Amino acid sequence: MNRAALILPLLLTAPLAVACDEETQVAEAPPAGLSADLRARVAFEPVAAAAEMTLVNLPAEVVLPSDAVRELAPPLPGRLAAWSVKLGDTIEEGAALATVDSPELTDLASAEQELASIVRARRRVVSEQRKQMAAGLTTAQQVQIIELSLREAKARLAAVQQQLAVRRSLGAGEGAGDEAGGDTGGPSASWTWRAPSAGAIEAIDCPAGGMVSPEDPCVTVMETGRAELLVRIPERYLGDLGAAPKVAFTPASRSARRLLLTLSRRAPSLDAPSRTRAHYFVAGAADAQARAALVPGASGRAELMSEPPRGVRAVRAEAVTRFEGEDVVFVAAGDAPSEAAPVKVDVVGRHGEHLLVRGALPDGARVAVRGVFLLKSLRALGEE
Repeated sequence: MNRAALILPLLLTAPLAVACDEETQVAEAPPAGLSADLRARVAFEPVAAAAEMTLVNLPAEVVLPSDAVRELAPPLPGRLAAWSVKLGDTIEEGAALATVDSPELTDLASAEQELASIVRARRRVVSEQRKQMAAGLTTAQQVQIIELSLREAKARLAAVQQQLAVRRSLGAGEGAGDEAGGDTGGPSASWTWRAPSAGAIEAIDCPAGGMVSPEDPCVTVMETGRAELLVRIPERYLGDLGAAPKVAFTPASRSARRLLLTLSRRAPSLDAPSRTRAHYFVAGAADAQARAALVPGASGRAELMSEPPRGVRAVRAEAVTRFEGEDVVFVAAGDAPSEAAPVKVDVVGRHGEHLLVRGALPDGARVAVRGVFLLKSLRALGEE
């Protein structure tokens, strides 16, 4: 009797203390025709072309650009009536920071009301003078004089309203009259100081009730949305990065998810003492969750990725084994387990849980990802 036939039942029934035979994930059923017991022990998976390659795993930290910490001063002088934020608050762009009372707003608003009243009065006079000119009671020259005074008043009103518009764009309170509508409740000196960008309140330096000015910063805002992942890449890897390297960042926090980031910028030159070059990576514009997860001060590991060499395939790490002194994968070639043939491969890298290999692996090839030790044993017995 063939020796392989005697040993095969033992291989199928004896427990195998090999890690790769304990894998539970089945990618694809083995070729039809295998025994039910053997089919339960062996699984095959199609080979895929490698899309990315891991160059190295490096320490990384989340940092902010130097201009992402901003000391803000109010755009207009005045008395800081009340703060709308407190230390540690997270704010959005346009959020109210404080209420400020600026006396000059009262002066401008009062001037707007007065000029609007003058414009309305002169319009009534011009209308009346035109009627009198039509009746022959006044001359065209007198009407022109009144019309000129109306144009002058309208020009002065427009200038004041332009100044008020600039201040009201900063959040100044409404309440002055306008050219067409009369008083709307009286002039207001209060306006709302708003945040120019989103971030977190890091410091508040001006007390409520005190005087403030554009020359005196009052609040510090950290623009956390501009956080970047800093990875210092050793010189020996720089030539393999390619044009658009990416990283998979795993924060040290156990609850944090793995983040895929793309290159934003890099240091202009190599750091001479460490022989590394700083690279900064950011989350995609559409990945709001990843941007929120980049917390300044956090650290972790960055898996640096680049384009793989041509002709490289990706296989699960457990598919590669040593056989007769070489790295091989077992490729399904027929219905019987002994027909799963070993194919020599060269491991050129890895990406996540996959090894990147070169070898005679045709398109559509299926390699064993479970039961590899069993196939190797059957192959060895069949060759004796």
